[in-house]
Amino acid sequence: MIKPTQIEAKRRIRQALERIEGAQYMIADAASDISRVVGVIENWEELHALYDTIKATWHRLNMRATDSEIDLDSDEKRKLEFQTLSNGGRK
Repeated sequence: MIKPTQIEAKRRIRQALERIEGAQYMIADAASDISRVVGVIENWEELHALYDTIKATWHRLNMRATDSEIDLDSDEKRKLEFQTLSNGGRK
């Protein structure tokens, strides 16, 4: 059975994946902006490499999201449990 803290951990990973994907698109747009500017090929190549790194990071984190052992660290577990108790059992 999946614990509430694991559900929260997966929610946080999904949120992080959305942000990483947004960063990936921003880098792609920036590379596109300078793609036809003379004299900045090195910068374009750096942006392209950064895009690839971000994409690979997204895929690695996405794979971790399916890990059944994924969970919050102990401090975050305590915070979530306290918050749940303070709200009368509701998150």
